[in-house]
Amino acid sequence: SEELGKTAGKDVASEKATYVALHGFESAKSRAEQLCLDAIIAAEQTGRDVRWLTEIARFIVERRS
Repeated sequence: SEELGKTAGKDVASEKATYVALHGFESAKSRAEQLCLDAIIAAEQTGRDVRWLTEIARFIVERRS
């Protein structure tokens, strides 16, 4: 709960229609990882320095809270 910043299971208990609730954890995680990779590839194709965008995208997908 402390790591999440809210009570663990709160969304499930309130039947909140989150992506994870609708598609399952593994599917949601896989989709997030694929979208992150797609975004990084697209950003790199611009030919600009996109390291900061890459770091932000990975942080969002890998964060624990």
